[in-house]
Amino acid sequence: MPEKDPVLQEAPKDANERRKEQNELKSGRRGKRNNSADSFYTSYTPDDSDIPAFRLKPAIDKIKISSISVGLLNPISDLLEENGFKKISETIPKKGKYNRNRMFSNGETGIKILYNSRGSDFGGRPLLIEINDPTQEIIDLLNSFCGRFSVLPKISQLEIAFDFLTYDPVLLIDILKKHLFVRYRRGKSFSIKSTSYSGDLRKSSKGTRTYPKNVNVQNVVRLELVLNRRVIKGLRLDISLMPIDKIDFRKYFSFKELELGRIIAYFIRANREEIEKLDNMDGVSGQLLIRTIESWVKTIVFKDTKNENKLIEPIDFYDQKLMKQVDNIKLKEKGIYNYSRFLKNHIVLNQRFQEALAGKTILPIQRKP
Repeated sequence: MPEKDPVLQEAPKDANERRKEQNELKSGRRGKRNNSADSFYTSYTPDDSDIPAFRLKPAIDKIKISSISVGLLNPISDLLEENGFKKISETIPKKGKYNRNRMFSNGETGIKILYNSRGSDFGGRPLLIEINDPTQEIIDLLNSFCGRFSVLPKISQLEIAFDFLTYDPVLLIDILKKHLFVRYRRGKSFSIKSTSYSGDLRKSSKGTRTYPKNVNVQNVVRLELVLNRRVIKGLRLDISLMPIDKIDFRKYFSFKELELGRIIAYFIRANREEIEKLDNMDGVSGQLLIRTIESWVKTIVFKDTKNENKLIEPIDFYDQKLMKQVDNIKLKEKGIYNYSRFLKNHIVLNQRFQEALAGKTILPIQRKP
């Protein structure tokens, strides 16, 4: 029976009790925390009373490596078997550019080698190697192999997973989806079952998916950042993945809030001459126009994700995904230009994320049996 993670233990019953605990953890100096206290909790502020405390476990979930000659298929296979991997299957993929799928596993890391078997030269197309849950040892092994054969492989896709461990995963995933903002992404956000996507991960240079997951009998919230070839090239990542821990993820995503009041005020200012004119006419119509503007702006944001023509009551604004709200307000016909000015950083959530990430290693050392 694995030891229960402290982060998953029962939380204080309400915000007042949680605040009381936070105050008890502080040292005598105002604004300073006791270094011997449980660093899992952060100090209380009015903005974060509803955010469950969490710990963060980052890791590379998947890496795809290309531009390796198909002639190295057997040498790579032998290398893996010599280093504790077992060949578990060789199948025919249902779709894609490759007609063979050779899979290996050492119980912790899974490796899939996709190749073509047509003709004497196996079709000529380079290998595509997918590594799930890689460790530093596996990356070093492949890096050494490529150096020995003078191969310069390319990383075509990298998926970095951030596992949030918390006592209330249901509430936390709702908060993350509500505030997650991905910069400069293509395509609209959407959801499939319990997974939310920030855009088309196949066509975009980057994107995210957020969903609940069971990891080692613990329920966690997983946020995956998917980086494709264009971003990876800009990062100058090679097979060694050496700069991986220095990546500033804030360049790709952060947590923000939509200032609905500022959007409403923007349209009221834009129509102030008309509002004043109507007020001078009868003293009523100007205020009626203001109410109309407020209602119109809310219809932009409060859209049912399943039925674009169905409006949701304003109270449900706090249950909506930020990326979906952004999709609605950035449409050209809505007349909201430079929409990013109406977004502000969620200071507490961003700070907690960075604090939880500090000192963590993205590429883990292989666990000993």
